[in-house]
Amino acid sequence: VRRQAEACGLPVTLHPIGSMFTVFFTGHPVADYASAKLADAGRYGRFFRELLERGVYFPPAQWEAAFLSTAHGRGDLACAGKAIGQALRSLAD
Repeated sequence: VRRQAEACGLPVTLHPIGSMFTVFFTGHPVADYASAKLADAGRYGRFFRELLERGVYFPPAQWEAAFLSTAHGRGDLACAGKAIGQALRSLAD
């Protein structure tokens, strides 16, 4: 997500822990509620809808975590990666 967002010129901060991660559309560190509120929630909403249209189910709000599991195979990850790239490019236009 981070590499593809950077390639599109979109500011993004990811917070991973274990197999979970959260995406914030901001170029600033997110360390607490106040800094998280500065992220672009509208852009996250558009990102969510773009992914949903492509069959990838991400958390509907930037306040929630996405999860990876051993149930996700290489094909699933490749499909999600492609959809994420497409969604991010559509946000950059």
